[in-house]
Parts: sequence; C-alpha cells; structure tokens
Amino acid sequence: MAAAVQQFDGWLRASQRVRAAFRERPKTAVGILAMASMLVAFIAAWMVQTSNPLYRAERALASGRAEAALRHLEGVTNSAKAGFLRGRALYSLKRASEGIAQYKEASLTEPEVLAHKEVLSDLAQSLGGRQSQDAVELLVQAGEPAVELLVDASRDTQNSRRRWAAIEGLRRMKHEDRVDLVAAYLLDIKSRDCAVVTKAAKSLGELGDKRAVQPLREIAQRKSLVFDACEAPAARAALRRLEKK
Repeated sequence: MAAAVQQFDGWLRASQRVRAAFRERPKTAVGILAMASMLVAFIAAWMVQTSNPLYRAERALASGRAEAALRHLEGVTNSAKAGFLRGRALYSLKRASEGIAQYKEASLTEPEVLAHKEVLSDLAQSLGGRQSQDAVELLVQAGEPAVELLVDASRDTQNSRRRWAAIEGLRRMKHEDRVDLVAAYLLDIKSRDCAVVTKAAKSLGELGDKRAVQPLREIAQRKSLVFDACEAPAARAALRRLEKK
C-alpha cells in the first residue's frame, strides 16, 4: 500500500512539473500536443488500414502469395477493387477463366479498372486461348491503354490465333494503321494447314505487296507426291494478281 501511495505521489509531482512547464512555454506545449494528436491519428489510421481485408490481400499479392490474397477476400462484398484483386490472384494461380470473369464484373461498376497495367497484361495473355473473345472485348473496352499490347500481340510469330485476335481488337478500335497485314499473312503461309495457307495466299494477292512474291513462288511449286499441294493453286493465282500490279 505504501509503495502504491509513493508511486501515485511520483506521478502527481511529475504532472505538476509538466503543467508548470506548459504554463511557462505555451507555444511549446501547443506544438507537443499537436504532434501527439497527429501521432495518435496516424496510429489509428494505420490500425484501420492493416485490418482492412483489401489492404491485406493487396500486400499478399505484392509478396507473391496469391492463395493468401484470395483467403483475405473471402466474404468481402463485391466491389471494383475486390474484383480487381481477385482477378489478379486468379491469374497468378493460372485460373484465367475465373480471373477474366472477375475483371468483367469489376468493369461493370468501374470501367477504369481495365486500364491497370496488370489487368492489361493478364488479358493479353488470354488472347488466342479459350477466353480469347472475352479478352478482346475487355481490351477494346480499355481503349487507348491497350493499344500497344495489342500491337505487340499482333506480331506474335508463334501463335496464329493470338495474332489474329489482337488484329481483330485493333480493327475494332479503329487502329488498322498499326497492323501489318502482309507480315501477318506471310506468317500464315508457313502453316501446315492447307486452308490457312490458301486463305493467306489469296489475301496476299489482293493486298498486292511485292514482299509476298518469293514466298508465294515457293508455295506454288510445292508438291504432294506427284501432284500439286492443295495450297499451290491459290499461290499461283495470287502471283498472277501480283504480276499485273
């Protein structure tokens, strides 16, 4: 009991000294109180933020923990931000069909979400795949921020479906001037699919670009056993058109 009384007396004397100091230096007192108030407000804001599941999901994604991000978002009310974070996490987990569905839903309430570079990159990955049509739709909705990604995809030398999905997106966005159709068709005539090569040869003849002459000559001379390859007649017809120009 005596120790408690002694401790209380110590606190009392300390508080009296503080009050006296504040009376002697009122400006210093105001400054200290203002700083203390700011510190309390900062701590309160930090505690609120770090307990926010959206913030925690965002931090989890930043550290490469996509599954943890999805757990943080369980039970969170649907919003553009929540859809954006779920979409990113699902794409990270190679669940593109679910991810693109989240992006579509988020864009209904906040179309600007599609302009995020992470979203654009994910959608560009889906071009030519099972979600290609949805990816094109969303990239077209994104507008100008998506143009350069579509231009890059239109030059894909390995994936024909991805290349033409990107070209379709650029056409719909009135950016046909960014597409080199001759280069795209020259890639197509390297295909082993007769229908693809035949269509490409015909299109090259209509475009009339001299870059196509030598590749078409090679195709025109192709043989299948002793007969012409199925794409050879289309190549010869395209060459005749080119020679007239």
